[in-house]
Amino acid sequence: MAFRKIDAPKIPAGFRAGAPIRPNIGLQREYRRKLLELVDEMYASVTWWIGAEYRRQLPRIMEYDGKGMDASPAADLMKALRRRLRQWQRRFDEKSDMLAQWFAREAAKSASTAVAASVAGVTGHTVAGIAVEFQMTRAMNNAIASIVFENTSLIRSLPQKAFLEIEGLVMRGARTGYDAGRLTDELQKRFGVTRRRAEFISRDQMNKATEALSRVRMQELGIAEAVWIHSGTPKQPRPTHLKFNGQVFQLDQGLYDADAHRYVQPGELPNCYCTKRPLIPAYEKRRGA
Repeated sequence: MAFRKIDAPKIPAGFRAGAPIRPNIGLQREYRRKLLELVDEMYASVTWWIGAEYRRQLPRIMEYDGKGMDASPAADLMKALRRRLRQWQRRFDEKSDMLAQWFAREAAKSASTAVAASVAGVTGHTVAGIAVEFQMTRAMNNAIASIVFENTSLIRSLPQKAFLEIEGLVMRGARTGYDAGRLTDELQKRFGVTRRRAEFISRDQMNKATEALSRVRMQELGIAEAVWIHSGTPKQPRPTHLKFNGQVFQLDQGLYDADAHRYVQPGELPNCYCTKRPLIPAYEKRRGA
């Protein structure tokens, strides 16, 4: 991800700022790949099945007059469809916790390494020497648990949101009697929406995880303040965040966002690519450390 060149922040006297803590783009891409792989597998299966079942039921749908004793072909189609969708919901439920656990663990490693490297650039301590001091503290475990919980819910929501519209598409097809090809085209459009949502989840959660986990690691090192860095990436940046650029803030509070009506941290809000630089008391950098 490219970051626009921004003005240098005003560092308070007696302090030095470490390098910005960036989200791990490689991890974000891998998370996106795993999510899209699961979504693609679901849609390939569901689209094939719906197409085959719809073509099988279409003659009955066209002939059905509602006067016979037999069940409506649309009702039969819906029952079969819901069974298939429940199978995929269970699949996502099973995969969600494992995938969320993996993401949270890798994000924790990445954030710890980024903080260590940022601090090392100021203090002269080796990255490895600082990283060794990081333990799985209660605060870190709590942050990881919250990331796992949120990501599990988001992954499970992917089929939940899609299935409601899929049912509507199939029933509209049964009601109007349009051909299977048109139904497949409509399903592909729905598929694109779900894919874009999966991509957003991977990007947004990477930003949020980096913010939360790096903040905990900084506080564990005794760092209380940071400098807000606006990324300049969004086409329509938040005016409040543009004003935040270069401002010093307390890690345990953030800055007050008048548009959000609350204090926020960089990277916390949806589609926020802002980051932070740890603010470290200045002293002469040790050579050869």
